Amino acid sequence: MKIKKGNLNYDQSGRAYPDEPQIKENWDCIWEFEGKHYKLVGDDEHKEWEEVNMYNQIIDEVYKNFKNNFPIKKSNPPKDYINDNGQLLTQEEFINKIKIDIEFSEKWSLKIEEQELSMGERGELFRKTYPYNSVDDFAPGGMEVQSISHQLNTRYDRAKIPTKLITITYNNEKIEIYE
Repeated sequence: MKIKKGNLNYDQSGRAYPDEPQIKENWDCIWEFEGKHYKLVGDDEHKEWEEVNMYNQIIDEVYKNFKNNFPIKKSNPPKDYINDNGQLLTQEEFINKIKIDIEFSEKWSLKIEEQELSMGERGELFRKTYPYNSVDDFAPGGMEVQSISHQLNTRYDRAKIPTKLITITYNNEKIEIYE
């Protein structure tokens, strides 16, 4: 899966097309635009941009490769392919193993790091997301006395500001996703 940065383009009829449309590869990749990822979907007459969840895209691709490389014919498959029940790792088990086992992670060219965001980092995201809104739009209701950190957390939660940064490195490409 190739990720390219570029613009979302449309002709007069509203038909979507990528930068440099004469290059076939540009139609078959995922485009990053303003911090979000998109792929082109639809038939040749009506292509549309659809937002893509890159975390799911990458995990699905790597897990599919993992399953396709499972040595079925071997009576003793490698330990890193099976769980405690002797079965192929589920996708969830595979992800957890990637997060904790460096050797396994390197084998599949996938690294997943999760970081809880600090109050300051959430505040920066809030200001970027709502640069013109009053913070009072997301203020906690009621008359109760609350600490400043509780008030800020309430505002950020109401504004759906993420609490975690997930960094995925796959085939030497780094993607940051907020959750």
